[in-house]
Amino acid sequence: MKIEKDIPLPQRKGRCGKFSEIIEAMEEGDSVFVDTFKDAVALSNSIARKHPLGKGAVRAQRDGGYRVWRIS
Repeated sequence: MKIEKDIPLPQRKGRCGKFSEIIEAMEEGDSVFVDTFKDAVALSNSIARKHPLGKGAVRAQRDGGYRVWRIS
């Protein structure tokens, strides 16, 4: 093993999986309906990763499914 200096860290691709296009189109206050809790959590986490200081909120819906808001 060898220590190397001055090797730049590559930039991330900026993709957020299957939600990348929807996250790009979302503005603060927009929401998306998803069928599963797993997708709701994944979308909320992707919002947080994609937007600086980003945050998503998840709420269960009475008629089933989940809604995810981009709140910042």
